[in-house]
Amino acid sequence: HPTSAGVPWAIATSGYRESAGPTLALLELPVDVPVITRDLVERAKPDPDVYLHAATTMRAAPSRCAVIEDTPVGVTAAVAAGMTSSPAPSQRQPTGGSATSSDGGR
Repeated sequence: HPTSAGVPWAIATSGYRESAGPTLALLELPVDVPVITRDLVERAKPDPDVYLHAATTMRAAPSRCAVIEDTPVGVTAAVAAGMTSSPAPSQRQPTGGSATSSDGGR
């Protein structure tokens, strides 16, 4: 987790909390990691709402945030939010990438 490096991060999903809950539980997230679900925003991806809500929650400017995304719709949402986006390892060609807020949550 980026938490061990002192980097603020969040989970932002178009899934509703009830349906995403079992998968999120498998991640064993640190207690302080914000989880933004479809329940908390007006519009789902490809609209940028979940990412903008995550940035606000972390007190980070969207332009200082990076996203690892597993769907093309999510990449569209991240770009629309003004964030840098990289495909998740399972979705990309053989190259690397990372995602964090680079402003320390400010």
